[in-house]
Amino acid sequence: LGVASVHDELAFTRVLLSKHTKSGEAWAHRKWAIQQLLDAGASASVDYMKLCAAEVELCERVALLYPKNYYCWTHRQWAVKTISPAQNGSDEVDGGGGIVSVLGELQTMQGYVARHVGDHAGFHYYEWILMRIVDYFSPPPLNGGAPLLAHLLAGRTAPTLAGEGSVA
Repeated sequence: LGVASVHDELAFTRVLLSKHTKSGEAWAHRKWAIQQLLDAGASASVDYMKLCAAEVELCERVALLYPKNYYCWTHRQWAVKTISPAQNGSDEVDGGGGIVSVLGELQTMQGYVARHVGDHAGFHYYEWILMRIVDYFSPPPLNGGAPLLAHLLAGRTAPTLAGEGSVA
């Protein structure tokens, strides 16, 4: 008997979560396995974008199988918050790549919450995404994100910032 690799653990938990979508232990173990990859960093030649996309895809599939899944949405939040910024050596969602992932999540979630109005866990995640965007574009120490939030909620293109183009 050998020891399973981290990739084997991720494959196993993917299968497990297809049947037991609300297993807190399976979600926690998956998070642990991913953290092992992130801690190994360059020595494990981690493709952060692929890893984050795989986690988001898994969570999308699980959310469709079993809506209102707190474990699933919490894991997705952790993945977007932790894996996406790791590609740039950052500790938080920022303009170095993390905000791109968050803006993509915003577009995905706008459609999801429109189709699944009773999924309170999904709405909580949607709120988290909106707040990350507001935090990013709000000038410190003022909370100037409210006009941007109104643009995003209305589905309009957000105002440009310092000639960088629009965010939506």
